[in-house]
Amino acid sequence: MVSVEKILEYMKIEQTLHGFLRTIIKVILDFVAICIIADSIGIPIASLHAVLGMSGVAIALSVQGALSNLANGVMLLVAKPFKAWDYVEAGGVEGVVHEISLLCTKILTVDNKDIFVPNSEIAGGKITNFSSEKLRRVDIAARAGSNNDTGTVKKALHDAMTVTLDVLTDPEPFAEVSGYKEYAVEYAVRA
Repeated sequence: MVSVEKILEYMKIEQTLHGFLRTIIKVILDFVAICIIADSIGIPIASLHAVLGMSGVAIALSVQGALSNLANGVMLLVAKPFKAWDYVEAGGVEGVVHEISLLCTKILTVDNKDIFVPNSEIAGGKITNFSSEKLRRVDIAARAGSNNDTGTVKKALHDAMTVTLDVLTDPEPFAEVSGYKEYAVEYAVRA
């Protein structure tokens, strides 16, 4: 199995998949060895194939949900829509990815909860990776009392964005009136 490990490393396959693929290869090689031994001592392997096939179908039906999560886990590890420590929204959960395993993904939410999301829920839905790009625009809705001067509020919002670390000056931050409410004026802020 040492040569299999070298092949997996050479192919740059995700480390989490190594154990799974080693197990699959071992099972296949053991099955081939059993068939060769059975054939050489005179046991008809056609009946062995039939028994193993029926057993495989029965097992697959009993663990259908786990197999779905397993297949989706392999897909997530191969496609790599996110990696550990990315901030994502996936499977209805938003937070930092702590671990991607074959059956589920562990996400730490902003309120410090570990949530284990089945990989079938993640792969079957929309995935938003907030960490994949170096730059990202932030949209904020701000409100000020309707008795405040809109020019003063826009200048205050603009000044606040220009002194904030990591806010780019090109394109220039944006602050404009976006709507009027009963007792407040809404401002769209983009940086």
